[in-house]
Amino acid sequence: MQGSGLNAALNSLFDMVRSLLYLIRNKYNEKVKGNLVKYEPVIGLEVHAQLLTRSKIFCGCSTTFGEEPNTQTCPVCTGQPGSLPVINRKAVEFAIKLGLATSCRIAPYSLFARKNYFYPDLPKGYQISMYEFPLAEDGFIEIMLHGQKKRIQIIRIHLEEDAGKLKHGEAPETASFSYVDFNRTGVPLVEIVSGPDIRSPEELLRELKHDDREIDQCPVTPQHLAEMLSMIKEGTISGKIAKDVFEEMYRTGEHPEKIVRDKGWMQILDEGEIQKAIEKAMEANPKQVEDYRKGKEKLFGFFVGEVMKQTQGKANPKLVNELLKKKLK
Repeated sequence: MQGSGLNAALNSLFDMVRSLLYLIRNKYNEKVKGNLVKYEPVIGLEVHAQLLTRSKIFCGCSTTFGEEPNTQTCPVCTGQPGSLPVINRKAVEFAIKLGLATSCRIAPYSLFARKNYFYPDLPKGYQISMYEFPLAEDGFIEIMLHGQKKRIQIIRIHLEEDAGKLKHGEAPETASFSYVDFNRTGVPLVEIVSGPDIRSPEELLRELKHDDREIDQCPVTPQHLAEMLSMIKEGTISGKIAKDVFEEMYRTGEHPEKIVRDKGWMQILDEGEIQKAIEKAMEANPKQVEDYRKGKEKLFGFFVGEVMKQTQGKANPKLVNELLKKKLK
């Protein structure tokens, strides 16, 4: 399985959970009618990971990453009428190995099912997955926590097909279009579902650790996260800039306020400055201005993007939307 993809998914989940846990513990512990209401974190994970097979799960198309769009497709993975899927033996073997490695019971009988899926990156209108009869069940993994073993239950592991990739037009001439690449459609996935057995951010961090740091060596503290969330709430930085701030916090251990000040990442709240950026964007794209005023309202997103480019992503999105709507009337 692709460990880097799994780590990325888990790291994103950890960032969110640790922020929420900090808020729950420090902000929302409040007295209600004289009783102290306390929240206990109960965390379970649902993880999707690609299997490193050479071909897709139900056809012979290649799974090589990075090829030209729609060059690794066939009637089966594009859901053409009359095409019949045939299971990839190697995908089943890999999934069974994962089940054995996590002490699961391997099912003597498993069944694929149709799961409703109404997005264009799976053109047949459903995803082939497993529901009532998964491939493996009732396993566990063990982690070390404070010098003791902690068991995390694995409820189930099952096979399914991945969806394709949608790409929405960003250039002026493609702003009203969306494109689909079916190369990823049908790549084999395993879905791993854990029990609700994680009770603290420390346990979750232990699961997500991928760079050989110990928990007490993590440079991002709850205080750092709280400061960053406050800066987002107050409009000092945007959500987009916050991602860059987080990376810098992890790399340097610095407080977010210092990072934002040193990097010049403070959000632009000055209406005059934003107005100038809007005017430049409109002057550079007169045809799109004309088309928008004739009814092509989908171009509004294009203009928002142009203004954000002019301000290097630092303009306050709410102000940009408000001022842009007035200017484009």
